[in-house]
Amino acid sequence: MVKKVRLGGNSRRLKPLVSLAIESGYQVSITNGGHLKMCPPIRGFPPLFFAKTPSDFRAAKNAIAFLVKQIRAIQAFKEIENEDSQSRDLGQELDTTSST
Repeated sequence: MVKKVRLGGNSRRLKPLVSLAIESGYQVSITNGGHLKMCPPIRGFPPLFFAKTPSDFRAAKNAIAFLVKQIRAIQAFKEIENEDSQSRDLGQELDTTSST
């Protein structure tokens, strides 16, 4: 179930951050303390926490940059995982053909 995250007042600068996170498969919620919590789509990566009402105008840009770095790391992890599974599959194919 997708819960709509409500951003009010000064936090409208965070809308691009939230939409990027949702497009990338993150689950976005608001903590009891009023922070944004973004859980990555795969296990092994920590959730990200950001202030819902940043006091610095650069905070939203820094948060977006940090999220993009984690998204790239997840993509690299998935590519390595795919390469490993393909090499394992190839190794199994070679084992079955050499045994006959």
